Amino acid sequence: MNRISKCLAVAGLAFAVSCGNPNVLALGNTWSLQGVVADAVTGARLGGGDLKLYLVQGADVRGPTRLTTGGDLMGEYAFAGIPVDFAPGTNQGWKLVAVKGGYQRFESEISSLSHFNTVDENTGGAVNVITDGAYSRIGNIYMFATGVSAPDYSFTATYNGKPVPNATVQLDPITASNSATFVTSTNTLPASNGYVQSIQHTTDASGVAKFLGSELALGGAYRVQVLPISFKETASSTGIPIGLFNTGAAGTPTFVAGLTSSSVDQQLALVDLIPGVSTVPLYITSVSNGVSGSLQSNGALVVTFNIPVTVQNLNGYDVSAFSPGTQPNGAAGVATLNCAPGPAYCAGTAGTAKPVNASLSTDGLTLTLAPQYVTQPTLQEHGVTITYTEGPPTGAPAGVGLPLIEARDYPGTPFTLFTTPGGATQLKTAAGSTISGKVQITAP
Repeated sequence: MNRISKCLAVAGLAFAVSCGNPNVLALGNTWSLQGVVADAVTGARLGGGDLKLYLVQGADVRGPTRLTTGGDLMGEYAFAGIPVDFAPGTNQGWKLVAVKGGYQRFESEISSLSHFNTVDENTGGAVNVITDGAYSRIGNIYMFATGVSAPDYSFTATYNGKPVPNATVQLDPITASNSATFVTSTNTLPASNGYVQSIQHTTDASGVAKFLGSELALGGAYRVQVLPISFKETASSTGIPIGLFNTGAAGTPTFVAGLTSSSVDQQLALVDLIPGVSTVPLYITSVSNGVSGSLQSNGALVVTFNIPVTVQNLNGYDVSAFSPGTQPNGAAGVATLNCAPGPAYCAGTAGTAKPVNASLSTDGLTLTLAPQYVTQPTLQEHGVTITYTEGPPTGAPAGVGLPLIEARDYPGTPFTLFTTPGGATQLKTAAGSTISGKVQITAP
């Protein structure tokens, strides 16, 4: 028994213990991951000599302790001897990868058992004791054959039972935490095979937008939103702003492409949108980086408003942070901006510094911020990001100041996107939340 002074605590299991000194460490705590590998469509167990499994633990890549390639237990696998995390307040995560010829690559994240509280049998209070033990988790892996696609899906948008034409239906992949994938029981692993783009289609006269299965990531979870649109009912003299926004709200429609429990005919009941800020009915209806983990390969941040706006000092937007990322060989990324963040780079460039190309659509509803590169990224780098903010940028021409947004019908009330300088009000979404200026250009 080794005595230590550092406080160690583990949770999830309860033990009755009694010890004069609670700071006790007993060695030998490990856990194992086991399950089966199967075809996601047929359910057939997958084995064979070309099936490969990897557990990536930081710099270490672990192979399976057991992988059965034939017989009654074909497809059974196990990783044993995985260390348990004992650091208070943290949770270790490992990456699990499955590769097999003729099948799409499978990737998932699995967390170790950590933090199980112990109870002093004399006092009933928590003590810091770690006991010898080996723990296990079950995780079944389902793989899709290469070339297999999801079925086609139809989304019908209605308002008060009436079809809504010309509405934009957007599917946002839940790639950061694809927990909705294959949740048919508690022992299946969610697939997370990388970052993919959001996709959009417009509803026809009957309110239907169709998405081909070939457009979707098979087995991928998607969050559905309908971008706000002005809709006129028969008895309405003015347009009603409606939509299916606030994608973070509970109950927001989600579906998994190709999973039998996801109906190919999705019904979307739209609702009135409520202005989010101040007495001026101006708010943000959509933003291109609104979904965590989404990629914008052109680096642009696209913000859409519910009513037309004007922008003072359109050239006043700046970049607060830019990361060129790393190349596949580990070298630094090649991308550079016209004027990198910070005054040192921009010194002596007065009149030429413009790291951001900002534009406002003719109808005044869409503001686009895009990077002005000296050298563009090749998109083979990892972790290229840019973060926009209000400026003006260092070295900007005289007269270029803080960019302010005003509603065309309500002039004199200034708004900003990211900060609140000079008494301006920061714009919010219809749900009352602010937006981020950070855009993920390539995957981490």
